[in-house]
Amino acid sequence: MISLDAQIMLRLFVETNNLSTAELLANTLIQAIQSYGKVENYQIEQYWKIYEYYEVSLAIKPLINISTAFEQIASYIAEDWQDYGSDDRSCLIWNQSEQTSSFCSELRWANLEIMLKIV
Repeated sequence: MISLDAQIMLRLFVETNNLSTAELLANTLIQAIQSYGKVENYQIEQYWKIYEYYEVSLAIKPLINISTAFEQIASYIAEDWQDYGSDDRSCLIWNQSEQTSSFCSELRWANLEIMLKIV
């Protein structure tokens, strides 16, 4: 039997030269969103294009309605997301600017998507 499994995928780029700072931000985020979703795995690595950035990637299994979890996680992370989704795909992008704010001052870019996979 074929079924769909939904996950929320989150990628963040934080400006820091320090891995422990990136880990602290990831742990802060994981704690903050734990009522909306369980982080099934995450990865933190130095961004190859910009050495002063770390990329934080999280795969989140929603614990509540996926649309609600998606909206709540987006609201926690930042304001003023750009919506690049369509009728069948949810995709938000956030870029740092003087007019935007986020959960941490080091955040420079974020991508939040709902991913469906066949299981």
